[in-house]
Amino acid sequence: MIKLDTYMQKYNKINTKEKGLQPFLFNKQQKELYRLIKNDYNNNKPCRLIVLKGRQFGVSTFTDCYIASRVMTKKDVNGFIVAHNSLSTNNLYDICKTVYNNLPEALKPMKKYDNDYRLVFDNPNKESTQSGLNSSIKAMTAGSDDIGRSLTINYLHMSEFAFWKNQKDQYLGLIQTVPYVKNSLVVIESTANGYDEFKLMWDKAVAKENDFTPVFFSWLDFEEYQKEYDGFTLTKEEIELKRKTNCTLEQISWRRYAIETLANGDVDKFNQEYPTTPEDAFISSGRPYFNTNLINEYISKCWTGIKGYISGNQIMQDASSDITFYDKVEKGVPYVIGADTAGEGSDNATAYVINNITGKIVCRYKTLDEEGIYTQELNKLGKYYNDALISVETNFSTYPVKTLAEVYDYPNLYVRERIDTYTNQTVKSFGFNTNRKSRPLILGILRDELNTNIKNMLDKDILNEMMVFHKDEKGKPKALEGYHDDCVMALAIAYGTREQQRRSKKIEVQHKNEYQTFLNFGG
Repeated sequence: MIKLDTYMQKYNKINTKEKGLQPFLFNKQQKELYRLIKNDYNNNKPCRLIVLKGRQFGVSTFTDCYIASRVMTKKDVNGFIVAHNSLSTNNLYDICKTVYNNLPEALKPMKKYDNDYRLVFDNPNKESTQSGLNSSIKAMTAGSDDIGRSLTINYLHMSEFAFWKNQKDQYLGLIQTVPYVKNSLVVIESTANGYDEFKLMWDKAVAKENDFTPVFFSWLDFEEYQKEYDGFTLTKEEIELKRKTNCTLEQISWRRYAIETLANGDVDKFNQEYPTTPEDAFISSGRPYFNTNLINEYISKCWTGIKGYISGNQIMQDASSDITFYDKVEKGVPYVIGADTAGEGSDNATAYVINNITGKIVCRYKTLDEEGIYTQELNKLGKYYNDALISVETNFSTYPVKTLAEVYDYPNLYVRERIDTYTNQTVKSFGFNTNRKSRPLILGILRDELNTNIKNMLDKDILNEMMVFHKDEKGKPKALEGYHDDCVMALAIAYGTREQQRRSKKIEVQHKNEYQTFLNFGG
């Protein structure tokens, strides 16, 4: 029996831009995909691949030729292809039709239907005793609520998954249609589109926390991505790229051409479409609110800190504590605490302490403890850090700020002005209110602080959250679905309210006894 890879390369035809209809001969990357599938099948495992790719890498072509070849040679199986838009649905379906139309007549299975992006291979003559394959291929566009739900799918291709809407729900609906049995196949492939559900699934695959094998292809792996080197002087960035990857001058020459011609001069766009590493792909894509390239330079340099708690006026080390200290208190230095309560979601109750002279983060408190404990620790932290200004977000709960004021008699709470709805008079209230006016203001302050003083905020939690803080379709900055923003909001409140705290060190005057004072005045 002929091997499937031999069958595909001998009998499958594909349309190419340069030469029109051509035999489908595997490139290096397609050979690797076939090897991974075959390895799982030989080990009686269901094959699950998640592929992070760039443009023109041939992943979709291979996947759909593979599905078509399987469906057209086996009985009672279904292939399902889901694309991110209607144009891609049409293109991927055409790959399968091209394979079928160009098979030798002796190898063509009987075709019963070819409509609505669906090929059904069965005997079209109902009265005939000759049986067909009873197999099919269906292509659809992502977005339908009931996509694939009525089918049993043996071979599933989810194309450009990062550009689907409602990625998580669509995925859950589809994956349940594929039996977890040997010889089944699921391929999720996409170029990156920021930190989204695709990124979550990719990270879990890399960490071996799901059933998917992560597959990444760098543009450096493609032999055709080279251009003659004409002797130009390399930039610092190109020198570093050559050092890290050992790429050739011809590859750097092609990269220059591709940035200018294929990416319109946009390096981030090039990194998204032709990534060198997975990190390049995700960092350079999507609509990040913060400078993710800058963050990526420093995220490996984050402080370690000491876990502990405040007892009296001392830091007591405790590895199980929710509080991380980066600096002890300095005498006379003013501090600010920005506190974001947990609200109604699954976020932590969070607080950051900053040195108000330097702007440096000196402590992080992030907990799932109930409000009483959270407020108690805020009080201890505030008193330890020289009666720091405490700015507590009050949108979801006023308990912390009321308790700090009325129970702990805390001396330095942030005060805002608001309009009393009964008297229509301006009154002062404790705590910070996050609203349509204040939210973009404090986020802008935080972004400016990051761009100018990132070395003041080398806390891994805040930098990780900034990486997944993007602008949505309406331009509103928010955490991507599945991620949190409690650290971002707490630190934004700290920087956004620091004008109510002094910026200079308080110098304590030593009192002298009366005799010394008399001598000083020459008495």
